[in-house]
Amino acid sequence: MKKTIEHHHLTRRTALFAMAGSVAHLAGCGGGGLDIAGISSGGTGSFTSGSISGLGSIIVNGIRYDDSSASVSGSVDSASALRPGMVVTVKGSPLTEATSVGGLRTGTASSIVSASEWKGPVGTVGASSFTLLDLTVEIKPATLFDGEDLMPLSGLAGANPLLAGYFVEVYGFIDPVSGHLVATRVERKSGLAALGNEYRVSGVVQAKTNGDFTLMGSRTAPFTYDSSTTQPQTWSAGMLVKVRLDTGFKATRIELAAASAIDGIKDDNAFELEGFVTALAPSSLAVSGVEVTIPVGVTFSGLALGKRVEVKGTKTAGKLVAAKVEIEGESSSYKGSTGSYEFHGPVTDLVLDTGSGGSFTLKGTAFTYNSSTAVNDKLGWTASGTPYVTKVEVKASASNGVWLASKIDKED
Repeated sequence: MKKTIEHHHLTRRTALFAMAGSVAHLAGCGGGGLDIAGISSGGTGSFTSGSISGLGSIIVNGIRYDDSSASVSGSVDSASALRPGMVVTVKGSPLTEATSVGGLRTGTASSIVSASEWKGPVGTVGASSFTLLDLTVEIKPATLFDGEDLMPLSGLAGANPLLAGYFVEVYGFIDPVSGHLVATRVERKSGLAALGNEYRVSGVVQAKTNGDFTLMGSRTAPFTYDSSTTQPQTWSAGMLVKVRLDTGFKATRIELAAASAIDGIKDDNAFELEGFVTALAPSSLAVSGVEVTIPVGVTFSGLALGKRVEVKGTKTAGKLVAAKVEIEGESSSYKGSTGSYEFHGPVTDLVLDTGSGGSFTLKGTAFTYNSSTAVNDKLGWTASGTPYVTKVEVKASASNGVWLASKIDKED
């Protein structure tokens, strides 16, 4: 549940972590919150960061971006390889407001960078978590699983549950309170070679000596580094870092996770960030390590380290300045949801409803629908008729590896 932040006095507190971190998000959201008068949420361009909540072209944080001409880099190198639950940063055109109730704002993406957080072998598997290099990955109801028929932790009869020893790539966000990675997407890979013959982790540096360091979380054995490791000029305990490791757990590269997160965002560009609060001060907060300025004279209640928030605003004089802040959820650790996603585009492989349900493919994803699915009768999707509309808008959720459409409508 989203909680609107009221405009009250905020008790002065010192930032608990001087971090830099990856920009993050789970599902898109909008509305509510506190708007600050005099600060534009428009501008000459836009920047948003979060997990993909829909395709056709790409939907992030309630914004539908046309990705047909965007450069794509990072974990994948083409728009066709983008999938729900992947965490991305998008730079693009100014946004056009929705033209209908419940509609999405739109823009044109110029660049999309996808970024997974952890890569490596699965250790122990529990009811709602698993370990990777002895660090904890939290699984929520909205976490998506994919790759080689991989299913959630418990799996299904005859399906393939996550098991120790599998190689996986995990998208998500670091919870600064627990040090755990809250997963939005887990992909099984065919082996170490599919991971690029390296491991990747991220997190808050808990301790550092000359030659090794530990990250906050379950792992007690340190990772090592030496003069051959590419690393920031200055890094220390309390900072949020991304780490590449060889298979002997020696760091080959260490970087401050938010070092380049807002590079290339111009002044007067609108921005949206969704993630965990990783630092908090009277005049600023950090969203997964990215610092956002709170205007002079404006205070908020309800913010705390580890709260999951959405922040909207404009880059002004080189700084991200908040225009709206919303709290997502009611606890210091994201609880997740059943997950609602939106897809747009032409349908293939359509099997019409025979009374017990039907199926189709859209954007490379297989969907089912049944008697509980709201199907627009103008589609002609009946067992006895020939469908005359196949370009659709679909709202759906994933459960145990199966996508079930809740609503199928004509594409605008």
